[in-house]
Amino acid sequence: MSTYLGDKIAQSVLHGRNNDAGRVKNGHVKNSRPDENPFAQIPFPGAPLGLYNGRPWFLPFAGAWYKLLDWIS
Repeated sequence: MSTYLGDKIAQSVLHGRNNDAGRVKNGHVKNSRPDENPFAQIPFPGAPLGLYNGRPWFLPFAGAWYKLLDWIS
């Protein structure tokens, strides 16, 4: 069961990419339907208020906060 679920997770990860390496078995490309995963239709929520765009602008503030906490204690 775990190998089956691992295969399905790998297919769902590779589904959006143009990489057929995860779907090739014995020289034949397996059919990979996106509707096999019931969770594929659930939208993944983004960061609140759209504050994170992929660049970690908040890390210097977090570092300064913990530097202050180290200085206090």
